[in-house]
Amino acid sequence: GNWNRGKRDKESTLLLWLQAVKAEEANADAFAHIGLYYQQVEGDMERAERCFRKALTLGCRLPEAIVGLAEVELAKGQFVQAVRLLEPVVEDRPELTAAWQCMGLALFSLASYNRAAHALQTCLKGQRGGSGREYVRLLLLLGHAYQRDGKLQAALKAFSRVAQVSPDC
Repeated sequence: GNWNRGKRDKESTLLLWLQAVKAEEANADAFAHIGLYYQQVEGDMERAERCFRKALTLGCRLPEAIVGLAEVELAKGQFVQAVRLLEPVVEDRPELTAAWQCMGLALFSLASYNRAAHALQTCLKGQRGGSGREYVRLLLLLGHAYQRDGKLQAALKAFSRVAQVSPDC
């Protein structure tokens, strides 16, 4: 499911996954990877959601598919559903930073700031040495979660970290 390749490679890989589904209609992993393609390459959330749901119905246990579906739910404003999908993933695969990130965003949107801060902090710890745009965005969100939870010292620490890694902010 690594779609960070050239266009020709992406299309060739997609064709292989589509052939896998044609050969075996109950191939849950193939549906999951096709869903990832639609989500990450085409930006087609509707098709991605259908593929993720089909994969999960067929018994897919790829955490990337569950996180992908949770991201679709998050984009639709279905925050509670996103959290429900992610809870078993972060329990079983605590190293999966994408799951923690999505969980933090959903919990923040639900005004569950204490839990959001925990999820965001766990995500950021998994990205040690981070400094990119996404890292800074997550640090800012962590600061806001702490602030809204009344933990002003922790918020200040998060905002100070933003200033360290991104002085232009």
